[in-house]
Amino acid sequence: MRVGIYSPIKVEIAGDSKMTNGLGEKRPLLLGILLVLVLLMAAVFAGCTSDDEDEEDDDEEGDGDGDLSGEITITGSTTVLPIAEALKEKFEKEHADVTIQVSGGGSSTGVTDVGEGNSDIGMASRDIKDSEMEKYPDLVATVIAKDGIAVIIHTDNTVTELTVDQILDIYSGATTNWKDVGGADEEIVLVGRDSASGTRASFEELVMDDNDVAATMLEKNSNGAVYESITATPGAIGYVGLGYVDAGVTGVKVDGVEPSIDTVLDGSYPISRSLNMITLGEADGLAKAFIDYVLSPVGQAAVIEEGFVNIGETDGAEGEGEGEGEGEEELSGELTLTGSTTVLPIAEAAKVEFEALHPKVTVQVSGGGSSTGVTDAGEGNNDIGMASREVKDSEMEKYPDIKATVIAKDGIALIAHKDNTVSDLSVEQIRQIYMGEITNWADVGGEDLEIVLIGRDSASGTRASFEDLVMDDNDVAATMLEKNSNGAVHESVSSTPGAIGYVGLGYVDDKVKGLMVDGVAPSVDTVLDGSYPIARSLNMVTLGEPDGLAKAFIDWVLSDDGQAIVEEEGFVPL
Repeated sequence: MRVGIYSPIKVEIAGDSKMTNGLGEKRPLLLGILLVLVLLMAAVFAGCTSDDEDEEDDDEEGDGDGDLSGEITITGSTTVLPIAEALKEKFEKEHADVTIQVSGGGSSTGVTDVGEGNSDIGMASRDIKDSEMEKYPDLVATVIAKDGIAVIIHTDNTVTELTVDQILDIYSGATTNWKDVGGADEEIVLVGRDSASGTRASFEELVMDDNDVAATMLEKNSNGAVYESITATPGAIGYVGLGYVDAGVTGVKVDGVEPSIDTVLDGSYPISRSLNMITLGEADGLAKAFIDYVLSPVGQAAVIEEGFVNIGETDGAEGEGEGEGEGEEELSGELTLTGSTTVLPIAEAAKVEFEALHPKVTVQVSGGGSSTGVTDAGEGNNDIGMASREVKDSEMEKYPDIKATVIAKDGIALIAHKDNTVSDLSVEQIRQIYMGEITNWADVGGEDLEIVLIGRDSASGTRASFEDLVMDDNDVAATMLEKNSNGAVHESVSSTPGAIGYVGLGYVDDKVKGLMVDGVAPSVDTVLDGSYPIARSLNMVTLGEPDGLAKAFIDWVLSDDGQAIVEEEGFVPL
């Protein structure tokens, strides 16, 4: 963002103080006047050019040309928060000189912060109240998504449908037992949101008809907290954002209509609302650029990913991968991926965006380990297997038509407790530690502290790669504690002073100590340049060359957008 600063130019003309009638003697004065006029015209022209350039920059900022710089502060609704947080990361990656600060606090906080000039964008999961417009008349709300407020109950509850009037009676305290609405003889436990919540404000506006909620209602500070209470309390009823309805609860039909994306979009579901981003006056500068980004195809894909209802197009996003040409939105069918828990986060994130681009496609993703992914692919039980290692010779012998496509790189990092004084180990030392030959940190230059071995289970691709790259056909010690995920290894090492573990590169953070190996730190750069000795490829495996939906999905993972996900998940893009 460019800032123009006007600086007046002072021009002094020195000449003979004696004035005469001779034209020749007046020439210095005339030339001086002409010089002043020329300089003034140049300044005016430069100002116009600068204004034109600024206007051009403003136009380009909306197009994401990467020239943006500065800081945006966004506060407010915890319902809108996940959308803003997801797009903050994408926006900052596209505009390296922009920093975005995002925090919650509730819709009322978002509106007030913007009105008082304490934030650039306020998030609100409701419309601006009349009282707020009176206090801050310059507020402008931009709808960025839709949401349905779902009424949820415990899965054991036999009630499946309520009217708006019945919900009102329940929350006002007039109806206190499920038998009064066709259920079992069981007391109703009211669960709702706190007073600053936009979800609560919208619920009260859409349902309560100016009636107060009962004082017995348990107030929770987030949709997630309401959800957890309902799952743990058989007699409970609660209200949440549409994205929080899943198999763990029952989403009640309201006036005979299920809470769903389709029913919110077609207007048949009675409890729905708009999600807003609010500015003080019409959005401009960085705030406008970010809101435009939220409304772009990439932003609306994130809206869907977070469980809300998009209001704009999600396909045709700028930057889609090669090969996603005209007509690919016609893709339909179901795709099944199984396998590596290391590749799983990439696949899950890609699933959401791929489904947003292709609404007629359903992608099922589950873990199980690399061996499971390869076997499932070989047996025809999935469309794509995920493996965080190479396909083994024994697997190729059993399934000779298997084809592995590298979709990312990963370094396997050795981690220790953050208080450990050891910072560097050789591959040979690591091998001896995991064989059980070295059992005390003092033997590798550390404190006199017993080494606690932590590793992965036998089905893990991380373990297979570690053993292939480090163990040199030697068995790991029987004392190694086996964990079923990178996260579980990280958690154990961070809480155990004497522990050592191995994890995917993306799991090295400030809660553990990433050890150098043969003098090289585990990092994206050292994996890419080949200097880090413990690195591997992440693969998607198919039975034969990928085709159809499997090919379309793998091609998308290899696209610019797919590789951005690889990087976001902490791995190394190709």
